[in-house]
Amino acid sequence: MTNTLLAAALLALVPPASAQTALPPSLSVPGIQPQVIDLSLVEALVAVKRTELAGIFGFVPEAVSSLAFADYLMRQPKALKLFVKKVEKDKKVARGISVWDRQVLLHLVSIDASGGALGVKKIEKKMMDRISVLSLSEELLLETIVQRRDGR
Repeated sequence: MTNTLLAAALLALVPPASAQTALPPSLSVPGIQPQVIDLSLVEALVAVKRTELAGIFGFVPEAVSSLAFADYLMRQPKALKLFVKKVEKDKKVARGISVWDRQVLLHLVSIDASGGALGVKKIEKKMMDRISVLSLSEELLLETIVQRRDGR
């Protein structure tokens, strides 16, 4: 419940797309503006206790946010463990995982299979087995997972 409240508070800090203002000219990069981040990403950042990264992920296009987060997890073993724990809990409670979480897991499998081509260490076998099993889970909408967590 604390994580849900923290995620809600974090979302309150992210203005809707219509309310976002342009960066000052000195910081502006043509074609790049902060954007609203995916709610699943917000939950993931809360789970790995790195909510301060929400601002950075605001500059990552939504289409590649799962890949960017997977890359982050490959470089932060403690965050990886916390994320996997969160997804396992979702699977147990909701009988499925979010589409975005599944994308992250599949990216982790792919990055790990590349054998450190991106300058990261391979994930230990036991953890990779957990990730692989989770990546085969049924996909659910985040809204469905939240409702099931709340017992609705």
